[in-house]
Amino acid sequence: MLYQGHHFLVGTVPWTYHVLGEPLLAEEPHNTTVLGYRDYWGYEIEILKAVSKALHFSYAIVNPPDMLWGNIKDDGTWSGMVWEAAKGAVDFIISDIFITYTRHQVMDGTVVFDKDYQVRSLLIEFELCSDHLPP
Repeated sequence: MLYQGHHFLVGTVPWTYHVLGEPLLAEEPHNTTVLGYRDYWGYEIEILKAVSKALHFSYAIVNPPDMLWGNIKDDGTWSGMVWEAAKGAVDFIISDIFITYTRHQVMDGTVVFDKDYQVRSLLIEFELCSDHLPP
């Protein structure tokens, strides 16, 4: 088998029901800075578990040092999970991450297997006039 016995590094930043995890906080009193995560759950974690069992590979989940998803910085370099994947520090990433045009320039994405709908509402006032009503 192609992946049998292979050990993958999987990058993630937990978000929504895709991937969640227990935050590791700084040990200083009253500091709420998240340093990373552990004890992951979510449906992408369940997919990862099932695929690793079926294809006989192991994995370790890691977080990007800056805990970001990935943007182009002012100096033209990348941050976050996108940079970790682009430079080969992780084998792949799992997370609710949008594959934008700019991200696609440095990494590949899978086919869409989930859709999140963003709903925006606007208050629109209508003035009903008798000449606009149906007969």
